[in-house]
Amino acid sequence: MYFIKNYLLAALLFCSFTLVSQAQTIAHADIDDISQSMPEFKQVRSELEIFQKQLTNELEMDELKLKQYLEKVQAQSIDMTPRQQQDAEAKLQKMQQELQQKLQDAEKKLMEKEAELSKPLFDKLNAAIKAVAEANKYMYIIDKKLLLYSDGGTDATSKIKTQLGM
Repeated sequence: MYFIKNYLLAALLFCSFTLVSQAQTIAHADIDDISQSMPEFKQVRSELEIFQKQLTNELEMDELKLKQYLEKVQAQSIDMTPRQQQDAEAKLQKMQQELQQKLQDAEKKLMEKEAELSKPLFDKLNAAIKAVAEANKYMYIIDKKLLLYSDGGTDATSKIKTQLGM
C-alpha cells in the first residue's frame, strides 16, 4: 500500500512537472511590430510604392486614351454612318476590355512584386524566429495577433529583434 501511494505520488509529480515544462515552451511575438521595424521592410515598401506608381501611370495613360477616343466619337457621331458608329462602339468596347485586362494584370504584377521583394525579409525573420526558439527551447512561437487569450506568457518579441540586430 505504501509503495502504491509513493508510486502514484511520483507519477502525479512527474505529470505536473511535464505539464509545467510544456507550458513554458510556448512563446508569443508581435510579428507585425518586428517586421515593420526591420530596415528591409521600409525598403520593400518604398520599392512597392514606386512600382505601384509606375503601374498606375500606365493605366491612367490608357484610360486617358480611352476618354479621348470616346470624346472624339461623341463629337463625330452626328456625321457617322450606322456602320461607322458600330465600328466605333466595337473599338470602344475593345479598348475598355483591354483596359480592364491591364488593370487585372497590374494587380497580379503588384502581388508578384510584393512576394518577390518580401521573400528575403520573411526568410530572415523566420531564421531569427527559429534561432530564438532553439536558443530558448521554445516548442512554439505564436504570432501575438493570433492569440485569443493570454495571461502573460513569454513574449519573445525583444529576443527576436535582438537576433535581427535591432
